[in-house]
Amino acid sequence: MLDRQESDHGYGALVTAVARGDETTAKKVLSMGADARSEDHEGHTPMDMAAVSGKVSMVKLLREHGVDAGARARDGFTALQRATWGQTDAHAEVVRYLVRECGMDVDETDAMGMSATFRAVDRENTFMLKILLELGADPNFANKRGDSLLATAVRKQNAELVSMLLEANADVTKGDSKGRNLRKLAKQLRSKKVLNLISEAYASAMGSAEL
Repeated sequence: MLDRQESDHGYGALVTAVARGDETTAKKVLSMGADARSEDHEGHTPMDMAAVSGKVSMVKLLREHGVDAGARARDGFTALQRATWGQTDAHAEVVRYLVRECGMDVDETDAMGMSATFRAVDRENTFMLKILLELGADPNFANKRGDSLLATAVRKQNAELVSMLLEANADVTKGDSKGRNLRKLAKQLRSKKVLNLISEAYASAMGSAEL
């Protein structure tokens, strides 16, 4: 009964409690026999909901009941990846917990071969990119096509993203998936801030290489 699909979205009593961050109810339904690994009709689990909702207390509670925080849902995403879609301190807390306490790989890729950092850059989520870099994410990650985080940030013409990645020692000398020099790419896109950042970093990198 406790795992019966109760709403239009197919969420049972446990998933509903987790989404609300209602620890009292979640503990109650678990003590009454609710399955901590239950899925809704789309294959999402209570752990998925805890992560995407930024509920670290729920993540911890579910782990106490034997749920593997690193398991992939039917759609190929893990709890860590879902948590990184957020832009709040609560989501950051979940991300830090999963990496530091659960030992999850901050650079793990999803079903599409993208890391959380790549999705953060692609969505211009500077808040989460900062958290991921602080946790040791690779600033030189590239997707399957060969586009690096920095190349993607340049194409977005987002100076804040570019600055963050350069400060994290992203390789400015590496071109994009088409082999284009990032300085030339920035010049074509006509963002003065991005061009200045890339030009200065490129000159510094080339100068160091000549020493």
